[in-house]
Amino acid sequence: MRKTRMFAAAVSVALLGAAAAAGGTASAQTTGVGTTRATTTAVTVSLGSNGSLLDVQVLGDNGIANIDPKQGAPSSAASSLSPLTSTSSVSALNISVPNVSASSTGAADNKSVPSIDLTTPLSTGSIAPLSLSAVVDPTQGAASGLSSSLKNLTTVAGLLSLPSGTSSLGAAAKPGDADGLRGLSIPDVSVLNLGATLQGLGINSAAMQLGQVGNVLNTLGVTVPNGSAPALTGTQLVTQVTALSGVLTNTLAQVPPGLSGVPPATPIATLPPAVTALINSLIPGGIPAGASTVGDLVTAINGQITGLLNGALSGITNAPLLEVKNLVVGITTKAADTVANSVATVTASLGSVQIGSLTVPGVDLPSVLGNANTTINQVLTQAGLGNLITVKALDQSKSIGTQSGYVNSLANLTGVDVAIAPLSSLAPGTPPATTPTVGSLFTLAGAGAPPALSSAMQTLNGVLATTGAGALAQGATVDVLQVGSASTFTPSPASATPTNPSAATPQNATLATTGGPTQVLGFVGLLLLATVAGLRWLRRPATTD
Repeated sequence: MRKTRMFAAAVSVALLGAAAAAGGTASAQTTGVGTTRATTTAVTVSLGSNGSLLDVQVLGDNGIANIDPKQGAPSSAASSLSPLTSTSSVSALNISVPNVSASSTGAADNKSVPSIDLTTPLSTGSIAPLSLSAVVDPTQGAASGLSSSLKNLTTVAGLLSLPSGTSSLGAAAKPGDADGLRGLSIPDVSVLNLGATLQGLGINSAAMQLGQVGNVLNTLGVTVPNGSAPALTGTQLVTQVTALSGVLTNTLAQVPPGLSGVPPATPIATLPPAVTALINSLIPGGIPAGASTVGDLVTAINGQITGLLNGALSGITNAPLLEVKNLVVGITTKAADTVANSVATVTASLGSVQIGSLTVPGVDLPSVLGNANTTINQVLTQAGLGNLITVKALDQSKSIGTQSGYVNSLANLTGVDVAIAPLSSLAPGTPPATTPTVGSLFTLAGAGAPPALSSAMQTLNGVLATTGAGALAQGATVDVLQVGSASTFTPSPASATPTNPSAATPQNATLATTGGPTQVLGFVGLLLLATVAGLRWLRRPATTD
């Protein structure tokens, strides 16, 4: 346990060293006071206008280090984590998992939590492990740190799922500068589950037409299992189910022939060869060996229809409408005696974007996002909706400047941002070609009602009691990795007034792919080196508990 606490404390102090090493060289003689605040929210999901229906935030962490009397005395450091909070117009959905924090105005405060359960009516998953630290040293300054891992998160009726993610936060205020460092990594996140999205937008599986189901599957690149035969594309599914249902509704005299009106006890051997040949072609493996009557054939055909439709609905239910892989983010801020000696950097990358079974093509981030937006809205259009969703990724801003005698270094980034427009924004579209509904086909096959596209979202629709169109009908936003750091520093009165040379113009950006894999790995390496340095610092007698 002591090693865990030392590591947490090492992160808090080591990250300030990493920020200093990242760029800029402040004068060794310069001393002053400063403050750093670093924040992260791993996941935010808001339903309704500005979250009026529901607002869920997961893994919100904050770190602060301050040695500036104007910002508070005595000097202090703190780190805190809010595991999950939810506010809603429905009182039962107002949820808060207790916060964990560490704070100090002197001796180190190190805390380690093995696991925090995130199981609530709106979520599953855990945070494990969690380490927090805060320390203030009279000569070295103040520092705070936090490291955490998110595991198997699902939230808002399965709309978003995140198998794993790691986060580290550091904030430091030293006599020579103030520094902030954030590092986050998410190997894979399903930002929007298709079944939950459609259910939340009021799409009922029973009302979907067979042609719509096939078109959605085609757009997603998702196929449907077909027993021992090859899996079916969306187009092949429509053809197969149409033919199978025709066997049940057509008479022997029609083309193609069917079994409608034929007594169930009729032996299969007495049927016209054209009928048995057709049925053999539609059931993988042909007519079951144990079937001897028309009633047996009808049972087999009913099972084939419901099996294919259940497979198709399952493909839609489980498909990601938007999945992002290998999202890595790093932010560094350093405020020193001059703008030239200060730093504000954002290092971010993502590996790939997936919709259904398809990897979205593109030579760069703008083209990938453009193709993703097009494909996502094609899926919605095929389901009877339209252009409702806008996706952005790696949006960032950063700046360095001076104000009121302080040097300010700011950096912010949102990893992935998804906006779902209200259904009321849709213009009337062209009705799809009429094909049987999934509900009518289940009835034909004697299978009752089809399963919901998302039973969890169906429940949430009822709990939120919206207009009846669904929990997402009034619009929604989903954000993954909102990260920020702000550092301020001013030299002591005996030092020179901070300068802002024209060569160091503050940089602002909203694009963005910043930093490739090598730069991101370098950022992680810098974090590790700084941690080693911090461990050495913390082993000093003055800070060892």
